[in-house]
Amino acid sequence: MVHVGYVRGMPSRTSSKVLRIAQSAAHIGAACAIFLASGCGSSGPGAGAGGADASVRPPRMKELFGGCGEATDGSFWCFGPPVQEDVALQGALDVSWNSGVSIGTPDGFRCAVKPDRSVVCDGSDEGAQLGFDPSSVSTCGCGAFLGSPCSYPCQNTPRTVPGVSEAVRISADAGPCVVRTDGSVLCWGGWDSATGRPNAPRAIPLPDKATKIGGGSGSCALLANGTLTCWTLSSRGPIDQTTCPSAGCALPAVVPGLEMLVDLSISGEHGCALRADGVAFCWGMNLAGEVGDGTSMDRTVPAQVSGNLRFSQLSTNFGVTCAITQDARVACWGLAQTPAGVAGATRCDPSDPTSLMCRPVPTLVPGIQNARQVSAVSTGAPLAYVLLDDGSVIAIGEGARGFTLTQVAP
Repeated sequence: MVHVGYVRGMPSRTSSKVLRIAQSAAHIGAACAIFLASGCGSSGPGAGAGGADASVRPPRMKELFGGCGEATDGSFWCFGPPVQEDVALQGALDVSWNSGVSIGTPDGFRCAVKPDRSVVCDGSDEGAQLGFDPSSVSTCGCGAFLGSPCSYPCQNTPRTVPGVSEAVRISADAGPCVVRTDGSVLCWGGWDSATGRPNAPRAIPLPDKATKIGGGSGSCALLANGTLTCWTLSSRGPIDQTTCPSAGCALPAVVPGLEMLVDLSISGEHGCALRADGVAFCWGMNLAGEVGDGTSMDRTVPAQVSGNLRFSQLSTNFGVTCAITQDARVACWGLAQTPAGVAGATRCDPSDPTSLMCRPVPTLVPGIQNARQVSAVSTGAPLAYVLLDDGSVIAIGEGARGFTLTQVAP
């Protein structure tokens, strides 16, 4: 997959429902509130949000998926702006976008688990991540996004991925990969150099059944026995490079020191896991304090998140981590911003007023109670969405005087 330095700020995957929807990451904003159903650019996937009514308000929600949510009436909405109903996602059991890129660009794609447990994908097929024969896909233009004319292979409407069945969960960033009904993990993507065709889906050998997967700089699976196993790792961890060469691990390796895990969220360059007692551990890039250990040092092995707060669910995205506390409040950490009048800041340092402004330890968001689920979005606006017990959704923003709260549904 070719990365071309896009601004990283898309929503991460979230915790899920009985038939889960795991949002890996996608910022569905003004440029593309609905991914390929209406387009997001001058041509190809994503050509514009198209005449949305700014007065439209989503109904009460029952689950969040990044910057979108499933309503209590079964409809699927994205919070924009502009707010729009996304008919293309209605009925899916699981949806995942790849993180770190904008939808409707040479790297933007999504995949979804259908009710029959097959998988459909659409968007860019630059890295054979859709699994389609190259002769059967279309060509999309980059529009004005890259500043120069270009094109890339793409699929404009959801299409079934060959050789993938019995899917339960999906992560676009992890391969793409799916967890299947029997707990096995199947991944695909990349080209067969001998045939010029996409690689066939391949099984990942795991020591136990997988319950959840995530990916970014590396791919990991949360196992039924409460441990974490990872593969295709990088210098970002979560396994020390003395045990996993920098070229990556060809076979999954169990992450030492993590047991009794119940939740996992990975987005791009950092990830977090949650232990059954509510203690969180994070690793990876930490320039914004998103690891939550009180420093801005990158962590190649999991570090325990600082403080006495205990959590029931967590969600990551580039530069930010948010979590639901065990008493149904919300805490976030990371959240880097550049101070006014300061240029060139690259890392968070609470003792340096010229560094990035951030929160390197969990900080409670005032005014939120009875929180059911949080979905980190980015270090932009908003930072995260929170689903409350009554089905309303609150957007958490960052203002000059701290957190801001805006109700977006109903």
